[in-house]
Amino acid sequence: MGNRFNIRKFIDYFGVFILLAISGNPVVTRAPWYQSFLIFIGLFIIILLVGKLRKAFFKKISIYIAFFLGIFAVQYFNFGWNTLPGILGFSLKCLIGGYIIWHMRERFIPVYTNTIAFLSGVSLFFFLLSLSGIISLPNLIPVYDVPSYDSLGIYIDSSKIPKRNQGMFWEPGAFAGYIIVAFILNIQDFTERFRMNKTKFIVLGGALISTQSTTGYILFALFLIIVSYQFIKRNWIVGFLIILIVSPLIYSTFINQEFLLEKITLQYENSIEKGGDYDPSRFGALLFDIHYIKKHPLTGNGLHEKTRYSDHPHLWLDRGGHGNGFSNFIATVGFIGMFFYLLRLYKYLPLSKENKIVFVILIVLLLQGEQFLNFPLFLGLPFINCKIQEEI
Repeated sequence: MGNRFNIRKFIDYFGVFILLAISGNPVVTRAPWYQSFLIFIGLFIIILLVGKLRKAFFKKISIYIAFFLGIFAVQYFNFGWNTLPGILGFSLKCLIGGYIIWHMRERFIPVYTNTIAFLSGVSLFFFLLSLSGIISLPNLIPVYDVPSYDSLGIYIDSSKIPKRNQGMFWEPGAFAGYIIVAFILNIQDFTERFRMNKTKFIVLGGALISTQSTTGYILFALFLIIVSYQFIKRNWIVGFLIILIVSPLIYSTFINQEFLLEKITLQYENSIEKGGDYDPSRFGALLFDIHYIKKHPLTGNGLHEKTRYSDHPHLWLDRGGHGNGFSNFIATVGFIGMFFYLLRLYKYLPLSKENKIVFVILIVLLLQGEQFLNFPLFLGLPFINCKIQEEI
């Protein structure tokens, strides 16, 4: 039994690591073989489904993918064209993310938390080395077509100043997002979980701080406030004291850090000045996307640049990024697609009703930053299929 358990444990951690790698590690996602790799994993999962006849998952994933295929079909009638490769890629990402998360059941939350904590510890170590300037990190596993990155595979070091920790992901904000997911997956009885796993959550918090991510900081502050209320339910004196300590720290950090209040204010002012013209910032992208959301509010404008940016052909080849994952997903698959995703996520979360609402709200806020819904992990989150866990 011991050997079987170890093999299962290895498969669990390997599966989550692969899921994270195909959900934002530029060594993988920028590689010429990325799409082929997704097809290989997808075919492997299909073989497993056929061989083991997992009817419960097959039914859920069929409904999930069929719903979006219905949206893509409506888009075809609207535009007279749609992208088959894009639809296949989207479906594969749903299948891969959904299967890995569903298959692990109650093991997903602790394995995901431990994996992100490990990656956070590694990133903090190499980030501090890089920050010191004493040691130059070798470029052991280069990022394809990005000479400005030094990569160890599980740690990416950018030459940008100021230095920010982006872990193994394409941008510090992306790393912060995946850390935030680890926190909110454990929001149920977090105080007890923190007591039993202090080192892991402290490492996660340290890595989050080192990203200097605006969205990450804001969501972490909201998470701490929510957790403080959990303390109040258990011990109102301790909870009240924690709020008295945490609130001024959050306020001071928000006011004094350039990448928080000042950055948000500047982005907002610049986006207003542009009046809805293309701008890759969060606010700018939101205002820009409103144009396309109004065009097809229910079913969106599709995955391909040809339809997604139909009124701005100069953006078909070079957009320079897109800063709002929430508005982009609505502009792509419409309010119906976004509502379906959030409804499925809410329905299957292994949390109390109160924490389900908090989780979904924090995910919506998290999507205001990066394009997380372009990747298998976020597309697979509605397939969390487990009981509430007490330990990590």
